[in-house]
Amino acid sequence: MATKNALLRPEDFGVTPLEGRFGVRIEGIDLNERDDDGTLQLLSELLFMHKVVVLSGQQLEDERFVRFGHQWGRPINFFKEDHRGVVHPELIRVSNATTVPMEHRDGAVQWHNDSSYDEVPASITMLYCLQAPDQGGETLFADIVAAYDELPAATRDRIATASAWHTMLGAPAIEGEMIDKMIAPPWGRYLHPLAYPHPIVPGRTALYTSATAESIDGMDYEEGRELIRSLRRHSFGPRFQTSYKLRQGDLILWDNFSVAHSATPIEYSDEPGKFRLLQRISTKGAPSFLPRARP
Repeated sequence: MATKNALLRPEDFGVTPLEGRFGVRIEGIDLNERDDDGTLQLLSELLFMHKVVVLSGQQLEDERFVRFGHQWGRPINFFKEDHRGVVHPELIRVSNATTVPMEHRDGAVQWHNDSSYDEVPASITMLYCLQAPDQGGETLFADIVAAYDELPAATRDRIATASAWHTMLGAPAIEGEMIDKMIAPPWGRYLHPLAYPHPIVPGRTALYTSATAESIDGMDYEEGRELIRSLRRHSFGPRFQTSYKLRQGDLILWDNFSVAHSATPIEYSDEPGKFRLLQRISTKGAPSFLPRARP
């Protein structure tokens, strides 16, 4: 095991692929010991290469997790105040407790990119697992860069300069989603390009629809909705997916400009073996440790 602030070597940790098309699991890096820029730059290289990274075996106090989150960008204060941490509002509580109101249950069972309903979307999201159920609770990820790359040339040309209006839960639902069953809170509308150039990784473009893409700017409303639905069915098809079930002590990070994600329905229970408790941090902007981090 490498000592704190010593240069991390390949033999100090292990990297194994996740099941599916992309993503890796990293073992042997203790974030209580490793917070130097060199380690974080290595992790960012793995994240931007593999799009999803799981750091296993973590034991993080809230303060340590919050500090780690701040190193990856500007943490978001979630719009649902009752989900925020009291001491650390950057921490977002995710659980399947029976006290969760019915209207808030399975609220993430739709393909989305975090904060796509904002003027500036989230760049990186991380979930830290404090408790995990024995069964269920998988998170699905879809490679929206591969989805863009595999579009027919005519479709890429059609959307090359197109932008979609995004608002909370505004997208047309596709199979398996719960968008149409949820009540969206009042929200603004913001334009994001359908072919989204990655703000950190040069030359990478993603097919950006999310659960918030309501209509296409300058296009007939219904025609735009049908195009969005078609693009969403393409983006989130099985061939672009990876699934991961968080275990206790896992910290998972993903690149919101390279993947979309969806929760899977879960039983709401306080019973041991069924209860799940996660802490989430989503950030905007580039990590502070990158050599040319943007403001």
